[in-house]
Amino acid sequence: MRLEDRTRHPSKIPSYPKATNQSHASKLLRTQKSLRFDIDRRTLLNITNTPDQPLTPIPTFRYPTMAKTRTKPTKNKRQRRRKPSPAAAPNPSSDDPALLLSEALDQLQTSPPLALPLATQVLRLLNPSSTLPHPLKALPALTLLAQIHLALDEPEAAYEQYRAAAEAVESADRELVDVADAAEVYLWLSQLEPEGGERSVAWIEKGAEGLRRGIVDLDGDEDKVGRLKGMLADALCGEVEVWMTDLSLDPLAEQRSEALTTEALLLAPTDPAPLQTLASVRISQSRLPDAQSALDRSLTLWEDLPPSDPRIPEFAARVSLVRLLLETGMREEALRVCERLVLEDEESVEVWYLGGWGLWMAAIRDGERGGRDGRKLRKAREWLGVALGLYQRGGNEDERLRDHAVELVGLIDDLLGDEEDGEEWNDDDDDDDDDDDVESVEMENAS
Repeated sequence: MRLEDRTRHPSKIPSYPKATNQSHASKLLRTQKSLRFDIDRRTLLNITNTPDQPLTPIPTFRYPTMAKTRTKPTKNKRQRRRKPSPAAAPNPSSDDPALLLSEALDQLQTSPPLALPLATQVLRLLNPSSTLPHPLKALPALTLLAQIHLALDEPEAAYEQYRAAAEAVESADRELVDVADAAEVYLWLSQLEPEGGERSVAWIEKGAEGLRRGIVDLDGDEDKVGRLKGMLADALCGEVEVWMTDLSLDPLAEQRSEALTTEALLLAPTDPAPLQTLASVRISQSRLPDAQSALDRSLTLWEDLPPSDPRIPEFAARVSLVRLLLETGMREEALRVCERLVLEDEESVEVWYLGGWGLWMAAIRDGERGGRDGRKLRKAREWLGVALGLYQRGGNEDERLRDHAVELVGLIDDLLGDEEDGEEWNDDDDDDDDDDDVESVEMENAS
């Protein structure tokens, strides 16, 4: 059976506002603000200026999921954010690449426009003659420039910087290249590739080839091998996403997705991501019980861990998980994950929407059994109301999500009757009122 492209076949869940067919790169733009810039600053202590040794801080790649993710920070987070003033603007005149790189990393977290001249100066110092391809030691500057352009919503410029980084890697002596650093460059290129599809797969395969080689070469070093296996599993899961979306009509789509998912599971059996990918493949094959089993196993790996545990999947991955849980009818599990997510980011429009949608489906299920749970319907309306209020404040740009939420609120109003017409959602521009509304909404048991 050919894998179904669920972006082209919205019948999997009636009334769910599916995305239209888009390239792999365009999907990234919807989640770009959620990308993390995790850079190991400890490596700055070991920087040298020798021609053959590159500066080593490289943004840690985690293959971004396709779900829209975190929106704006909470009010308290906004209050804590440092706002740079003109007087605090960095001075790019230093000739110390390590110092400039450290400053650029700081500015990236708070004010990306101020980080750009710093990273540009680092690149000039590491390649003063501007020869192409750049030397390998310029790799951290190139990747940092790419991350800055991503933070500035300039994916085309980021793509060009990663292309330059790839050329630097490919022109260097293979023995001097760190396979993890090289793989991250290729995996980012796969996400930013304008053409998507086969070109994205080609970039992933380049990165995967290097990681497989590194796993063999480092046999015996369990820590490093474990890291490379985790990276490779993430990359393979990302490739499955390409086959299931951009390349879903290819006759090899199902075969390649099966093979890649199996390899990812063997590489990272305790990582929730491959199990989540397996569930997505099984849904496309209409093998619902197998998909539910995979999702249950994925949840078991992290659901009982404390919030600070690094084994908990990224926020975006858990948003994707909620969608899969709802798609497979695992509403209670989906609502549990939503409840946890809103505690982490109470301004995520998509999470409030998904929670409201899950409560709506739970109430409708009860109605099909001969009863109607008014409490679930009211809670669904509250969650959807918060989502719509946050949407109107600019927390999301997905019009399909908004339209579907409005439709569901209207259906709930019709079901609950005229006596509750005065309780419909409304938007208040006052942040304090919105925060109080968010705190007042509690998850109901949808079982």
